[in-house]
Amino acid sequence: GLTLNTIANWINVDVSICRNIIPKLQLLLKNEKWYEIKSIQGKPISIFANIPFDNSNGEDLDADAQASLSSYLIENDLSPAIVVHRGHSYHLPSTIAQLATSAKLVILGSCGSYQHLHSVLDICPSAQIISSREVGSLSVNDPMLRAINEQIRLGKDIDWIRTWKNLEIQMKASGTKNRFDNYVAPHKNLGLLLLQALNNN
Repeated sequence: GLTLNTIANWINVDVSICRNIIPKLQLLLKNEKWYEIKSIQGKPISIFANIPFDNSNGEDLDADAQASLSSYLIENDLSPAIVVHRGHSYHLPSTIAQLATSAKLVILGSCGSYQHLHSVLDICPSAQIISSREVGSLSVNDPMLRAINEQIRLGKDIDWIRTWKNLEIQMKASGTKNRFDNYVAPHKNLGLLLLQALNNN
């Protein structure tokens, strides 16, 4: 599981708009590239998220927004404990390149992100990772992030076995269990556990 002690002063960097992720939020800061929101009840939670852009003209404006946010966090001595990548998989290399070594939980909600475990562990050797074997989906990412964030906001440790079971029930009810089955929880991620064991030897 993930203890609150592990993620004290929690900061979540999310690469897309946080829709409906935490109830009772307050927008604190917004500029043309990213924004900050905080919980206003329960355990203090700060979420920094870059704004997704239309990159159809060939420019990678999303990578530029990520770099701007990353610089802000460094300049203000803010160390993310949880990093979330959601959205298109072609932005994932940019997220990993700017991944904070402080990350204790990395959630890769884009297509095929399971293939990038090694790259994440090179930067955050002890991180717990949620990844997708195949298709990443908003219909899974949103409720999963909501469940994780709400447990933290309520001051609870994250028990992956219980959390995953509850999510499975929720996904069955909403008809999205087939998409949820593409995701690998930290406690079931044999590839992650093997890589971490090899890195420790």
